Amino acid sequence: MRVLIADKDLDFINLLKEKLNGFGYEVDSATNGLDAKDLFLEKTYEVVILKANLNAIDGISLTKYIKNLKSGVFVYIKGEQYDSILESYCYKSGANDYILDNVNVDNLSLKIKNLFDLHNKHLIKVGPLEINIDSRELYIDGTKKEVTLKEFELLVYLIKNKGKAVSREQIFKDVWGYENFSTDDRTIDTHIKMLRNELSEYKNFIETYRGFGYKFEVK
Repeated sequence: MRVLIADKDLDFINLLKEKLNGFGYEVDSATNGLDAKDLFLEKTYEVVILKANLNAIDGISLTKYIKNLKSGVFVYIKGEQYDSILESYCYKSGANDYILDNVNVDNLSLKIKNLFDLHNKHLIKVGPLEINIDSRELYIDGTKKEVTLKEFELLVYLIKNKGKAVSREQIFKDVWGYENFSTDDRTIDTHIKMLRNELSEYKNFIETYRGFGYKFEVK
């Protein structure tokens, strides 16, 4: 799991980084908004902490940008002191929480750990794919992909059976919920084709077993 901290306060960055490293998390940092934006585009982060008055790009503007790219990222915006107007702007920008400069770093690191623990229960990561079960979102290399509900359910099913060839009959039963499968029915094959189109360069992750079914395997 990876955290991005963008703040002018190097003491805060170093202390929080030490705490989060202790939990086994990777932490990157920046002291201005432009560098933070470049890091976000380069890597995948689950949590981002932004100082409100960052140089180059302020924390509120950067939050809007981040949330537009990947809505599932948890964003904290950090203010110098309590300001109800700033807090309102933070939440309107899409931020998940508003914290202050005097935040207890021990408590903040534990809150982030609890977020990750909860996040992991509903997240599937395999190769370049990241799937959020709760929000039914699929990300490939950090970019959100729009898939239908049935395509999403089919992909999750294949991944949960990763490395195992599953018959079309079993897929029809488990994903579509029907017992009476006809070998002439092309429903599954059609959805597999559409799903492969969404996977693009990773379409070969879904292998065809001619006359039998399919298997998901990361190449």
